Amino acid sequence: MMKTAQKIRFAIPLIALLILFVSMSSALAGASEVWVNGVKLDAGGFYLANGSTTATTTKPSGLGYAYFDVAASTLTLDAAVLTSLYTAPGGENALVYADGELTVILKGDSSLIYHGASINDIRGIWSTSTLTLTGTGTADIDIENNDLSRGYAAGIVSGYDLNVLGGDYDIHLLATDNATGISAVHNTVISGGQISIHTTGRDGAGINSGGNIDISGGWIDTTGTHANVSMGMYGDEIFLRGGEGLFRAGGAFISSGLMFSNSTLHVSGGDFVFSGGSCALNYAGTAPPAYDLSGVDTFVSEDAAGLGRWLWKSKADGELASSGSPSPFLYVQFSERRSQSAASLSAPQTGDGRAPWLWAGIALVALLAAAGIPAAAMRRKTR
Repeated sequence: MMKTAQKIRFAIPLIALLILFVSMSSALAGASEVWVNGVKLDAGGFYLANGSTTATTTKPSGLGYAYFDVAASTLTLDAAVLTSLYTAPGGENALVYADGELTVILKGDSSLIYHGASINDIRGIWSTSTLTLTGTGTADIDIENNDLSRGYAAGIVSGYDLNVLGGDYDIHLLATDNATGISAVHNTVISGGQISIHTTGRDGAGINSGGNIDISGGWIDTTGTHANVSMGMYGDEIFLRGGEGLFRAGGAFISSGLMFSNSTLHVSGGDFVFSGGSCALNYAGTAPPAYDLSGVDTFVSEDAAGLGRWLWKSKADGELASSGSPSPFLYVQFSERRSQSAASLSAPQTGDGRAPWLWAGIALVALLAAAGIPAAAMRRKTR
């Protein structure tokens, strides 16, 4: 009897590991087909010319097409024009959809545009597994979901990890409910490329990750204007190692440039600005978070545009992020420490010099009264 119990006890971890291995293998399986502009591309037809509704095995002679390499699970968008949705089995819609791991390569100037109404999500590029974005081209993603009951819009969605290696992405989203520029169920890694995101809706985020966010390169600019909850970027553990980022959130009952749920914020390089109508940084916990800041200077301001910013050195200067206690800072900048001229040390522009932010005068304490709302509001649309 004892031996049987011991066998069962030792078998349970092995079964758990097996289940984890199978689930990870499934999550990382390459897609054997991809739907582009409402047309299936697979081994039977892997080219789709602009304006065509039929996939072929012959490369189009004209400009503008999509090409799916089945063996490599790689989709190339070469000046492709996409305006038709594919409806996945769960009801969500996408201009590009893959049920499996996918790499998207951008060439030339592609556009993904759809304006309409749906009670389910309308998405630009969507993979149910790991999604990798690369290339030297551009993708203009313009989506509106005007459904009056619950309109959701998302630019780029990954069902597992999201890796941005290159490419130029200009994402504009308008939704009656939730508008999220980039979303990943697991981790988000950005090491290159240029990303511009503008979102408008009831709730929304520029970048929304169900796991960690690691930025080591590239250029990112997000602007969100929402009525309820607005986040420039949301994730668990945040690592800022290099690159440039400007994350702005405003117009909402609760709005912050960064929301994170891990107790330590890591910054070791790059130049990043976070600003919001409620606070620049917001930590989901109740105790003040820890800061792993190495090789960067931290500047703060009680003005969302960064006017009159000053150097922050410790909590003695005020809480850097709101948690159980509010932070007075509507602007936080992390700047890689290097030789700088007097001109470069002046307050940086946040892109709103031509039109002052509407939310700069909103009372801080009242806005932070519901500081626990953002995490739930953001996570409910990350799947």
